[in-house]
Amino acid sequence: MPGSTAARRAALRARAEAGSSSRRRAPLTGSRSRSGAAASKPTARTPSSSDRYGGDVLSVNPHRTGPGAVRPESVHVPVTPGLVVEDRQTGFVGAAVAVEKSGGQHVVVLEDRHGVRRGFSLGPGFWIEGRPVVLDPPVARRRTPTGPVSAAGRRLTASGSYAVEGERAKVARALSHLGGGQARRRAGGEGLG
Repeated sequence: MPGSTAARRAALRARAEAGSSSRRRAPLTGSRSRSGAAASKPTARTPSSSDRYGGDVLSVNPHRTGPGAVRPESVHVPVTPGLVVEDRQTGFVGAAVAVEKSGGQHVVVLEDRHGVRRGFSLGPGFWIEGRPVVLDPPVARRRTPTGPVSAAGRRLTASGSYAVEGERAKVARALSHLGGGQARRRAGGEGLG
């Protein structure tokens, strides 16, 4: 760059204009990037030490995300046996030994290194390795289906019908409480008269 301040400013303006005009010319969707790969959406600048918000000031909150976050966001973590957590309110630190349901809410039982056990309600208010977490109930393991299987490999019910995967069984409801003709009309049949 030239030595004078005015010349430097003019060179910086020309460089900025060249960068903005090339960005305006290229469409945002369906275009090809310099590497030749299809671009699905424009990449936003990530925060750095000189530009702490990056390209979009509303996309990232540096106080809640990242390694230097002052008040980091809580992460949802399912409870597993042996998971060591700290209750933020009381400072009690222990390993999860059980999850129970008491009074309509899930309770995790923590045991500290001295063998003392205490119960805490699942949810927010816990730390794992100094980071805030929200404890969730344990994830149920998928059971392998048991019972009779057809020749094609589909599971059968006790009556021999094909079992529906991923849904609860539906029980037929009786319509007799509506009266004779009214029940048939509701069920789609013709009334007798």
